[in-house]
Amino acid sequence: MNTVKNFIKLSFKNIRRHPVKNFLIGIVIFLASILFLFNGSLKENAESAWKDYFSRTFTGDYHITSYQGLDRDYTLPSFTLPRKMISSQIIDYLDKNQVVYSKRIKIGAAVYDDKKSEFKGSLPALIGIDWEKELALLSNLKIVSGRFDPDLPNGILVWKEYADSLKWKAGDEITLYMKDTEKNTYPYSFRVMGIVNHQEGASLEGKGVIQMFPALFVSYQYLALQLGIEDNQAVEIAVWDKEGKYEKDLKKLAEENSLQYFQGTQGYGIVFGIVELLGFFGSSIAALILVILVVATLNLNMMGFFERRKEIGSLVAMGARPFWLVGLLLMEMVVFATLVFALACGFYFILTQTGGKGIDFGEMAVFFAGKKFTAGFELQSVVNGYLTILIVSFISSIYPIYLTTKINPVDVFREAEI
Repeated sequence: MNTVKNFIKLSFKNIRRHPVKNFLIGIVIFLASILFLFNGSLKENAESAWKDYFSRTFTGDYHITSYQGLDRDYTLPSFTLPRKMISSQIIDYLDKNQVVYSKRIKIGAAVYDDKKSEFKGSLPALIGIDWEKELALLSNLKIVSGRFDPDLPNGILVWKEYADSLKWKAGDEITLYMKDTEKNTYPYSFRVMGIVNHQEGASLEGKGVIQMFPALFVSYQYLALQLGIEDNQAVEIAVWDKEGKYEKDLKKLAEENSLQYFQGTQGYGIVFGIVELLGFFGSSIAALILVILVVATLNLNMMGFFERRKEIGSLVAMGARPFWLVGLLLMEMVVFATLVFALACGFYFILTQTGGKGIDFGEMAVFFAGKKFTAGFELQSVVNGYLTILIVSFISSIYPIYLTTKINPVDVFREAEI
């Protein structure tokens, strides 16, 4: 214990004795630390913003579905119902724990133009929901045209982007072809009650070659009756559990029953790709920072080694063992990196508290579901950043420390005399 204390005291003294080298290394570590923290905040902002968006607009906080693989996707929905429904075990668990949830039926439908006698557009996701429950929970939805009529059994609400692409308006009669539980395909008639859109969020209209949100909302009871699904059965379960209190148990139950668990963005592959793309950019930036950090600190450590050869040679001449020198140099590295990283964290924290209402990225706001970017102080980013800085500092110190163990004090003093 005393040895560690002595190492720390000597480390502080040595750090002060070499101000130029440590100042330069400190700047590199400081800037790298700020970038690591900022990078972590970017991805966290994107994930949390889209999670909140989907929770209040489409899917709830998370979903359990009987669809397998990519068939769960809402952007490119499956035209066939899954072989099994949500197990009663999961329903019983939700009821027992009084978790807020809603049963759903989701299926891909083919749009048929009666006037032209042809199919048109991409397959929309026809979503059977409990009107009374979900229209209250999906608080980011608003009817921008028409009105909701609970007494109209085949009434349907259409997402604005999709309605615009097909030039639908409130009051239109539309025909959709769907497969029932017997795998038979029949036409079904619906009336557009209203056009819905989000109250706040990013507009993805025209951002891709297909419709991002081809969503049609219809009564769960009506759709179940038309497709031959038994009463109280469901293809999917939307769960509202913001704190994630029941998430772990439900994920386990879903796995045990061969069902899929996913969060909102994972149900919309293209949006999930947007979030992952931001993560990829962030990882690329982080990798570039690491390379620059290793090269810069290695060069500066080599400079420090040559600057301290006489000092180290003197210690060897007085009987200092190699492991003692290695321990001292490593302790200097840890102490210095920790001090600089702590300073960077303090500076970044002040920035997060004085950042105002956030940064509007304009067209790039799509990465954050239309919200402003707000720099956050994420604990996980702090831990990852600190460990990364220590590892990089260690890597860049290996060769200089190795050279230190090979110093011959006779050669050092002979060179000094010359």
